[in-house]
Amino acid sequence: MRTFVYRVVALRGRFLTTAQLDAVAPVRLTCGMRETGPDGDPARIGRRLLRRQQRGTLATSMRGAPYASLVLVAADLDASPLLLLSDLA
Repeated sequence: MRTFVYRVVALRGRFLTTAQLDAVAPVRLTCGMRETGPDGDPARIGRRLLRRQQRGTLATSMRGAPYASLVLVAADLDASPLLLLSDLA
C-alpha cells in the first residue's frame, strides 16, 4: 500500500504564513482513500485541496538556485496525485 505525504501550504485560496506552516502537520494519505490523520480532518483537507486545484508548482529548494515549474494537477479515484508534466518542465 502506498502512502503519500503532503504539506498544506494554502487554505481557502490563501497561502499560510511560516508560523502557520510550522503548526500544520503534514497530511498523510494512503491509496484507497484511507485517512491516517488522528481525527481524519487533515486527510480530508488534503484530498479536498487535490480535487479543487487545477495547477500547482514543483520547485527546487537548492540554496542560491531556486527554480519553480508550473504543473497541472488532478486526483485519481483513490486520491493519488496525477501530475501532468511537459518535456519543458
